[in-house]
Order: sequence, then C-alpha cells, then structure tokens
Amino acid sequence: MIKKYCLLSLFLLASAASQETESPSEEGSCAQLGFTGSQACSDCQRLGQYVTDQDLVNECNGCCNASISTGKHRSAVLEVCQHRLREFPHINEFIKREASKYGSLSISHPYAALPKLILKGGKPKEVIRIDKWKTENIVEYLDARLA
Repeated sequence: MIKKYCLLSLFLLASAASQETESPSEEGSCAQLGFTGSQACSDCQRLGQYVTDQDLVNECNGCCNASISTGKHRSAVLEVCQHRLREFPHINEFIKREASKYGSLSISHPYAALPKLILKGGKPKEVIRIDKWKTENIVEYLDARLA
C-alpha cells in the first residue's frame, strides 16, 4: 500500500515538474498568458519595438503562428461601447478625426465592448485589443494592414 502511494506521489511530482517546463505554445498556456495564437510572429517583433519587457516578447514569440501572413485586409471594424468612449480618449479622438479617412473601416458600438479592431478579408480574421493604443498607433497600424 505504501509503495502505491510512493509511486503516485512520484508521478504527481514528475507531472508537476513537466508542466513547469512546458513551452508557452502548449495548449492553454498561451491563453493564460493572454495570447490567442492567432497573432503573426512579425507582430511579436513589432511588440518588441514598443515594450521593454523581453519576457513578454519571448512569450509572444512562443505563442505566435508563423504561418499567418501579415498581408493586407479588405476591411476592418472598430468596436467600442459608446458609453466607454470617455475612458479611452485616444480611441475617441481616432473616431472623431481619423476614422473617416478609411473607407473600409466601420465603427460598431456593442454594449460594454472594450476597444478592438476586427480585421476581415484575410485568413484568419484578426481581432486586436486596442484599449491602450494611442491615436497615431491606430493610424499607423491601419495604414499598414488595410488594403
């Protein structure tokens, strides 16, 4: 009986140790880190240009999908709850001053939605949270990604 418990505890210790050394790309780990796995690896390189946290960039690289092209998309939707716009002045400024310059961009106001861009016309469809982005970052991103 004691032998069974020793074997069981050894097995549990071994499985716990193996979980600690898993790469971020293991199923579920990327989601816990905040990555969907639908970001292109080139997006992780761009992230490295804006943040100083190398661990975050490494986690992004561990969860990215190298097969995703960073090509142009036909259209995009900016979603944000109209009642939350005052919480996101950069998003509000973009909508007022810049959004009309993009004919293939539409604005949607689902209730309680945090700001995000939904890029369509590429495979797969991309969804990007933009609540911390500045107006100029949104403009630069759309200039690069919209056809």
